[in-house]
Parts: sequence; structure tokens; C-alpha cells
Amino acid sequence: MAHVEHVLEEVEATFFMTPVKNMMASALVDGWERRLKDIHDKQVTLNAHGAVGRAVDRLESGVDGLMRRVSELRRQRAGSVPVEPDLSMYEMGWRPPVLGGDHVAGVGNHDRVEFAIVSMLDGYAHGEATEAPRVGLYGIGGCGKSTACAEVATCERVRTLFPRGTVWVQLNDTSTSETVATAVLALVYQLCGEAATKRCQRLTRSKDFVSLVASDMQASLVADASKWLIIIDDVRFDQVGMLTQLLLVVPRAAPVLFTTRSEMVVALVTGAIRMAISCWPEDDARALLTKAIGKRPSIGTRPSKNDSTFSAEEETAWVRRVLDLTHCHVLSVSIVAALLSARCGMWRPVVAALEHQWTDPSFQRPLSGLNPRRSVRATLDTSLELLPDDVHRRAFAALGVLSANEQIGLHVLDRLWRPQLCVVGGASEGGCLSLPQTHCVEDHAVHPGVLRLVDALVRAGLLHQEVADGDLAGVVLHPVVCGYAHSLLGDGFVAAHQRLVDEYARHCPADHADAHGWLGYHFWTTADDGYWCNNVARHAVASEDIFALASLATDEWYAARARTGSTVGHQADVRLVLTSLRAMVDDTDHWVHDSPVLLGAAHWGLAMAFLRRLGCKTAANQEAALILLRRGLDEVSQAAAPLLWAEMQNDLGNVYSYRVSGDKAANFQKAVRCYYHALEVRMQETLAWAETQHCLGMAYADREGGDKVANMEEALAYFRRALDVRTRDAAPLQWADTTLEMGAAYSERVDGDKAVNLEEAVACYGRALEVWTRDQLPLQWVAAQHSLGRAFTQRVDGDKSANLEEAVACYRRALEVWTRATVPQQWASTQLKLAEV
Repeated sequence: MAHVEHVLEEVEATFFMTPVKNMMASALVDGWERRLKDIHDKQVTLNAHGAVGRAVDRLESGVDGLMRRVSELRRQRAGSVPVEPDLSMYEMGWRPPVLGGDHVAGVGNHDRVEFAIVSMLDGYAHGEATEAPRVGLYGIGGCGKSTACAEVATCERVRTLFPRGTVWVQLNDTSTSETVATAVLALVYQLCGEAATKRCQRLTRSKDFVSLVASDMQASLVADASKWLIIIDDVRFDQVGMLTQLLLVVPRAAPVLFTTRSEMVVALVTGAIRMAISCWPEDDARALLTKAIGKRPSIGTRPSKNDSTFSAEEETAWVRRVLDLTHCHVLSVSIVAALLSARCGMWRPVVAALEHQWTDPSFQRPLSGLNPRRSVRATLDTSLELLPDDVHRRAFAALGVLSANEQIGLHVLDRLWRPQLCVVGGASEGGCLSLPQTHCVEDHAVHPGVLRLVDALVRAGLLHQEVADGDLAGVVLHPVVCGYAHSLLGDGFVAAHQRLVDEYARHCPADHADAHGWLGYHFWTTADDGYWCNNVARHAVASEDIFALASLATDEWYAARARTGSTVGHQADVRLVLTSLRAMVDDTDHWVHDSPVLLGAAHWGLAMAFLRRLGCKTAANQEAALILLRRGLDEVSQAAAPLLWAEMQNDLGNVYSYRVSGDKAANFQKAVRCYYHALEVRMQETLAWAETQHCLGMAYADREGGDKVANMEEALAYFRRALDVRTRDAAPLQWADTTLEMGAAYSERVDGDKAVNLEEAVACYGRALEVWTRDQLPLQWVAAQHSLGRAFTQRVDGDKSANLEEAVACYRRALEVWTRATVPQQWASTQLKLAEV
């Protein structure tokens, strides 16, 4: 016991007398702990009675107190020796990614965005700009934004301009405020060194951490900041705050590139220079395909369509098809190239699969575990997930029926999104900006939900918005995004097309449609909004709407297309209608064969398309139309669909009236018989009735047999009856058409005074030209000018020389539209008339 107390006294004396410092303190403390533990273990074995018990209690108390003092001393020692912070995490992982072997260099290509960026950086480095540029590179997923910046960062020219190097900050879906703080410290470490980083690390718990670091960076005046290049990759719209924080820390002398899918991110960075990227130039896409099949172009050159790298067969069979299908979208071309390489250059199966499965998720799966390439679909799925809810995703999918690379007006979106617009708003709006309740374009109100949907899609990087006069004018859909949206529609593809067709026809007059709603599509009455006329045929074909297709083969639709001067577009419409309806009629298993009325309508529309193909006076087209109209009338009875039956009878009469083959007199009699059949249904004083009256007038005016005097009088009588209904107020275009034909009848009239008849003809042509203006109806205007010129050459009244001068002026005006390049026959005819004058 005396020994135990002696040890205790020794320990106490040693503890209070020994100076504890550095390594000596550590050794002493470790020794004390071992000795105190031995004493403690021994004391528990002693008897706790009497003097011994009291000594044990004293010993236990003393040992516990000393152990607490030793533990406190150890904590003090640990705090007195600082631990060096690990800064290695700021050294690695902040460099540009390594470019793969499939990359095609672009810094030397004037058509690539890499060249434009390097040129801008070069200008700054040589003092052409006072402030370092902040460049925002935006485009859809997979268009090559990151690889473009990686090439810029690693090219020899940029390494020379920025010898300190490039700091690459990579954002992603999991980026948070903590990862931004790490990126801030990495920037400090790279730009200012270890001492500044250690100083800033002590500020990480402060809520004003970024502001404090930015102030510290500005105060330190980084001398060589201009020798650094900063790149911030893949900034989402909801990460704009992170981007702003990072830009606060970057010295103004250091240029910054940042990439994003959303153009709105660039717009929110004050002073940022916008650069868009959508695809590669064709020559660069060809270069990658060349590598993939194992060919090598000449050193220092890129293969082009004019090179001999590909044979004529290869160019037609697969190169052109690949370029068209991928739209030279970088990731798309890279995937095709990788598939070609994996098959050792066997391009036939790859291209065949490409055309049938390009939007299928399984086609673009990773090629192997060693090459986990992301598919185009997976890349765009990331953008889709940025939308706030399924309402917005369904709205995006509906865009798959629209045209790519074409400005789509808000009215088109209003019609397409009508089902979504009733639910967009409130909770579905997410973080959308506060927008006005209405939006007007060209005096028409647009649902405010259109702007909200556009806003969300632009933020996600799925749309490009077009702004004009400070307002949203429309959107543009990238071809790859359009194909992606199309693939999302699935079974709703036909319904989306049909919805758009119905929305555009919603306010068209029904023209007293019968109980079945036949002839309900009068698209020619819908004002052209810059989209509809050029795309209605495509939507009608996709929806397989028989009556929509047939309506596009009518005279009225031709006149509507001619009003916009788009006869080439009309021929494109006719080709689509022909192809679609012919496929339906020839396929006996098609659902159209289940309905006699629909099958008859398909024959009618196909006949009208034949008549509109390359002119209605082509004998082969006329004979085909006659056969089809007769088959249509075999399917459709007057009782089943009276209006359709009457329409087919009227059109059959027109074919007989202008028929090139067969006996002229017999054709005339058949035409008149068909017109009178049509009048059995067409009610008097209606526009349809007036149309048949006009057609009868045309038949009698062109009749070759019979009494010429009587024929012309009959024609004039029918024209007058037509004009009783076709008034200038009720139907101005039809009024002008009948007025012009009446003028032609007066110029050919035998009965009556010739001078009076010609004056009537000149007056009719003049009245028609009041409606048929050159700006709105150039084709009709030029026809009227030609007819007026001929009337002036025949005119009896007035000064003869003045009449001839008027005729010459009319022919010259006609030649302003009828050029040799566009309509050589009409041009030649007018030239002959001028020669005769």
C-alpha cells in the first residue's frame, strides 16, 4: 500500500513539475497513462475495509483525477499541433477532358464554332477588347458543345495565348452548393496558390462564403489572370445561380467559356456573348465516316462530296442517307461511325437499321462495356426530365408533328397544344415567370399557356425561341429534337396530326354539309399564317383524313396556293395527295374499304389530284380522272352522301368539258348531263349552285359544235345567273373569275354590235383586275392582263394607236410575271402577241 501511495506522489510531482512540450510531452503522457492504468488495475483487487479501504479510495480518486488531467493535456497537445490541409483535390480533376480518336478538329475550319471562339480569344489576347469575354455556347444535347470547348482548351494556339492553362469546371445533375464551394476553392487554388486557398478554406462555413472569396480575389489582384482560360461546362437553367457565383470569383481579366442547353442561361449572364451550335459541317461529318470505314483521305484534307473518297454508289447508297438522317448532329454521326467501326466498315446493315430504328432506344444503346457511349435518346431524355411535369412533356411530344428548322408561329402552337392549355398554370407552372394573361400576334389573342409551355421548353434546351420587335414571335425546332419528340408520340402520332387539321378547319364554313359532315374541310378559307399552307398536306397525309386530302386537290385549294404565288408548293401538295390516296385505294385491307362513302371520296380526291398534276389538259391525266370518278360514283349513291355525289358529278362534267380525247360533241353532251345531275342536289341561290352555273357557261363558251351564236348567248346567260350569287361582296374571288370569263365571252360574241361587245369585254377585264391584284393574286392578275391586251388589239372604239399602246403595256406587264424561266410557253405566246401588235 505504501508503494502504491509512493507511486501516486511521484506521478503527481512529475506531472506538475515537468514542462510538457512537443514530442517529450507525448512520451510522458503515454507513460503516465500506462502507469496509472496499472495502479488502477491493482487497486481493484485490494480489500476496501479499514485503513486499506481508505487508502484505496484516496488512490482511486487520485488516479481518476490524474487521468482526467492527462486526457485534457492530450487534447491541448492535439490542438497545439496544426494539421496540414490536403489540397491535392484541387490539383487533379480540373483539367479539360481528353478528346477521343473520333473527334474531327475544328479550330482551323471557318465553318466551325471552335474557329470563332479561338479567333475571339486571340483578339482579346492582342488587346482588341478591353474586358475578357464571357462566351455562352448553347445548343441541344449531343451537338458537340463540350468537345468544342475541350478542343479549344487543348489546341496549340490557345495554349500559347493562355500559358497558365485552363481550369475546367464540370457541372452535372448532382451539382449542389457544396460542389460549387469546392469549385470556388479549386479556382482560388489554381489562380492564387496554396496560401490563398488555405485562407479561404476557413471561410467555408460562412453564409457569405462566395462573396468573401470574391472580395479576397479582387483584393489580391491576380497579376497573371489574363493568362488563364476558365471553362464551365453544362450549366442547366436551374444552375444559373451556381454559374453566377463562379463568375464572381473569376477575375475580370480571365476569359470564360460556359456551355448550356438553354439559350436563356446565356441571356441571364450580363454581357455574355451568345454562340449557338447545332451540327457539324458536312465535310467534317464525312471525315468521321471516312475514318469509321477504314479509308484515309489525303493528308491535310477533309473528304467532301466532290472528293473521290466515296464511290458514286456509296455516296448514294449510304453517305447521303446518313447525313440526311443524322442532320450532321455530332453525337448522332459519332454513333453511326462507331457502329460502322464495330462492323469493320460494313455499312449496309447499319444504314438499313438507321432508317428503321433511329429513334428506337435499343438502336442507340452503349456499344460495349469498354465504350459506354451515351445515346442521342439518353442525352435528350436528360433535357426532358428538366420539364416540370407530364403536361409539359406531352406538349413537347406533340411538337413531333411540326416542321423542323422552320419558325413556328404562336398560333400554330396554340392550336396544337389546345388540350394541354386548359391544365397548364397553377402548380404546373413550376418556377415560370409571371406572364400577362393574353398575348396578341397580328391582332389575334394567343392563350397565355402557350408562353408558359414555350418558356419551360426553352429552359430545358429543347426549343429555340425567335424574338422580333421585343416580343416572342415563334420557336424553331432542331431536326434531331423534332425526331425525338416524334418518337415520344407513339400511338398518339395520328391523333396529334388530326387535331391540328381539325383546329385549322374549325372556323371554315361548312357549305351546308350533310349529316355525315362530308366536304367539311374548306382550307382555302383559312388565312395563311406562314405555316399552314405549306404544311397542311403533310398533316392530312399523316392523319389519313380522306376528305382533308381530297380538299387539297380542288380548284379552290389551287387558287388559294396561287394567291401566295406558290404553284411549286401546290405541285408538292398534289404529289403527297396522289401517293397517299393511291396507297389507300390499292390496299384492299385498308380501313377505307370498309366504308363505300370513304372509298368513293378517296377515288374522287385521287381523280382531282390527277387533274392537277402537270395541268388538267394532259390526256393521260384526264382519262385516269374519268375512270376514278366513275368508280367513285359507283361507290357513293346520291342518298348516302348527296353533297359528295353532286361534287363528283360536277367534277366529272368538268373533265368531259375539257377532254382532249374522244368526240367533242359527245363529250359536251356528257358534261352538260353531269352538270344537271349536280343541280339535282345543289340548292338554288347557293355558291355550289352558282359554281355549276359557271361551269355550264364555260362549257357553252368552249363548245365547238352547234350554233355559235346560240352557244355564246347560253354561256352569257349562265354567267349572269352565277353572278347573281357570286357577288363581289359574298365571293370576291369567284366573282372575279366569272367576270373574267364573261369578258372572254363578250370578246367572242357574234350577236350584237362588235364595238359594244368589245367595250363590255374591256370593262369585265377591268373589274376583275380590281380584285385580282399583282401582290395578292399574281397568276390571275397576269392572265387578266393578257386578256385585256388582246381586247385592246381588237377594240373598235377609240384611237387605234392609243389602243395598241394599251395592248403593248398590258403584254409587257404580263411578261413581268410570265418569264421565260418559269413559264416558257406563256412567255412565248405573249412575245408573239407583242410581235403582232
